[in-house]
Formats: sequence, structure tokens, C-alpha cells
Amino acid sequence: MKTTKQIFFILILILTLSSCDWLEPEVEQSNQIYQTAATLIHDTSGKNLFLTDDSIKLQPTEEIIIPDNKKDSLLNKRYFITFQITEQTTTLYTINLLSSQQMREIPITPIQSINDTTKYTNQTLLLKNLWISGSYLNMITEIQGSGQKFHNYNLLFSLSPTLSPDTLNLIMRYDNNKDNAIYTLQEATTYNLKEFINSEKDSVIIRFHYNSYYPEYNTIYIKTSTK
Repeated sequence: MKTTKQIFFILILILTLSSCDWLEPEVEQSNQIYQTAATLIHDTSGKNLFLTDDSIKLQPTEEIIIPDNKKDSLLNKRYFITFQITEQTTTLYTINLLSSQQMREIPITPIQSINDTTKYTNQTLLLKNLWISGSYLNMITEIQGSGQKFHNYNLLFSLSPTLSPDTLNLIMRYDNNKDNAIYTLQEATTYNLKEFINSEKDSVIIRFHYNSYYPEYNTIYIKTSTK
């Protein structure tokens, strides 16, 4: 398989990232593969399609049919999707949907001081991808589990006197919930930053700290526009 350029930045041995909603390929190719976070919506056209955080509509070539009893659990939820573009206009892309995974939307927990982090289990985490789109911080992790238990992701917000006021200090605490390590699995989680970002600023720096398998990469900085 040819190496493809992904829609987000890969976080392997990278400390500082820029946020992005959408990246165009350098060369247009029909087999170009993309990945992004998007919301599954019921469009005014009457079709179910994906809407990216920068308002691009992704219409799969095969119609997405959702039974009435599943609409509440599937519609208006965020998904991590892999796809190829078959046609495109300014705001609508027709795509070949290769895979989709519903993302767990997890609220951010404010804490009073850094000492409060000790209340949370802090197991090592294999972080595969981390990027910002719209007001969301999106994360892809690789875990060992049974597929029968939710693993716990606690993203904590803490003020830090040593950081600039323009820096959002986020601390990830991961707990495998005593799950059995049977399979290697991918998890997709997403966190809404809207209430924590000062929209009066043109940009903000996110400081993301977690317990990495590679201690020298425990801290990641991402600069993102607020406009």
C-alpha cells in the first residue's frame, strides 16, 4: 500500500504541532486516503452525511441508513472517519467511506490545583494522534483490552502560575479499568475546549501532559487559532 498523507499530524516523536481542520493533498489522486473527525448529521437534503468542524459536508457514495430506534445514539455524534474523495465542490465532497468509529465525547474536568491530579489513576498511554479541529481536541490511542469495558480518560484543566495566561494547561489521566489485555484496540475520544478558550485572543497554546511510554515526550504543545 502506498504511503498516504493524513488529514491530521502524526504524533510520533513530535513535540509541537499546529492545529488543522483540513489539509489538501499536494497532488490530486483518486486513491488519496484521508482521516478526520466529523459529526454525522441529517442534512436538509434528506440524507445522512458527515459535517467536518470547518463546515465541509462529506456525502458517502453509499447511503447511510439509520433505523428510527438508533437515531438518538448515532446522529449528531462525532466520528473518526477514513475515506477517499470521489467528487468535490466548494462545500460538498462525495466520498468513498472506508471506515468510521464513533468518538467518545468526554467532558473536561477543572481542578483547583495540580495536587488534585493524584486522585486519578495515571497509567501509561500509547498516544497515536492528537489534533484540534474547531473547538475540539481529538485523540486517538492504542490500548490493550477485551473490547468489553470502557477505559477511563480524565482530561483535567488546571491553572498554572508558571504558564502564560494564553496557555491552556491540560493533563490526561488514563485508567484501563482493570480490563483484560486480550486485543490491541484503537480508541477515539474528543473533548470540547470551547468554555476553556478565551475567544478574545487570536490564538491559544494548549499544553497537553500525559504519562507516555516515552517519558521524554510526556508534554505536547499545540498552537491553535480562536478565530
